[in-house]
Order: sequence, then C-alpha cells, then structure tokens
Amino acid sequence: MEKAKKQSDKQVIASLEREVQNLRQQLDKQDKLAELLRQIDAKIDQLPEKIFDLIDQSSESKSHSNTSAESQSNDQLTLLNSLIDNSDQSNVADDNPDDGSEHDFNFYNNNDQ
Repeated sequence: MEKAKKQSDKQVIASLEREVQNLRQQLDKQDKLAELLRQIDAKIDQLPEKIFDLIDQSSESKSHSNTSAESQSNDQLTLLNSLIDNSDQSNVADDNPDDGSEHDFNFYNNNDQ
C-alpha cells in the first residue's frame, strides 16, 4: 500500500514538473511577444517623423523637376511604401506552434465546477 502511495506521489511530482516546464515556456513566449510589441510601438512612434521627412524630400524633389501629376502620385506611393518595412518583424505564429497549452488552461478553469 505504501509502495503504491510512493508511486502515486512520484507521478504527481512528474506531472507537476511538466506543468511547471510548460508554464515557463508560456512565460518565455509572453516575454518575447511583449518585446515584439515594444519594438512595434517604437517603430510606430517614429512614423510621423519619417512621414514628414519623406514629404519634405518629396516636396524638394518636385520643386526641382517638372513631372506630371501621375508620376508625382507614383512617387508619393513609393515613398509611403518605403515606410512600411516588415523585414524586421517575425511572424509570431510561426515561432509559436500550437502546443495544446490552451487545453491545460481550460483544465484549470474547470476545477471550480
């Protein structure tokens, strides 16, 4: 009987250790997401200044050359597209495959019932 209790205790400990490991991984993922959000926020804060700089550059270049309205419109689109640089941002979904952790969360939420 005591042997069965020790075996049961070992299983509980192993289960808790796995759960702690899963929670640490989730926390690490959340930390990475928070850092990514801070980086995105910083880039968003820089956008108004970059837009004004590009508008100034565009105005200066337009005043030095006589171009048609269509090419000016294309220049503006090109300048705005250059603002959007997604190469620095990784796809969070690719970095965080579905590990079924949301099922673990639901398990804990259902204990109250």
